[in-house]
Amino acid sequence: MNVTFFDSFEEMQSALAAAREAAAVHVQDFQRAVKAGDFYVHFNPEYELVVYGEILDPVATADADEVAYLTEVYAQPHMADFRFARAYSPLCDDGELGDIHLTTIGKVISKAQFEQFKALNWPQLHQRDAIREILRQD
Repeated sequence: MNVTFFDSFEEMQSALAAAREAAAVHVQDFQRAVKAGDFYVHFNPEYELVVYGEILDPVATADADEVAYLTEVYAQPHMADFRFARAYSPLCDDGELGDIHLTTIGKVISKAQFEQFKALNWPQLHQRDAIREILRQD
């Protein structure tokens, strides 16, 4: 893990903007097409973690008093390559809400595949054969 220190809030914001721009060029067409209702798998070899998720509509899942705010947030240009999702792994088997950057989506999967992964308690990299078998089913 890298930790970066900044001398000012503005310097941090500038670095974040540069990082978003650099990441944007790596978004593939299949990733950019991801929308609410889609399911995905994210492989993170750095942490030896496989994360499974469902893309959600942030407005549809919001309380009435949050709709205007969330509509505004997700309309911002800097959010173009992010999607709201519920992500699952053995570390959070009941799911965690948050944003995922499109470049981290390794593969879009079907709901049936997602349910198979869930039934196996979110298999990890040491269970490669099980993961591969399910991914072959698309």
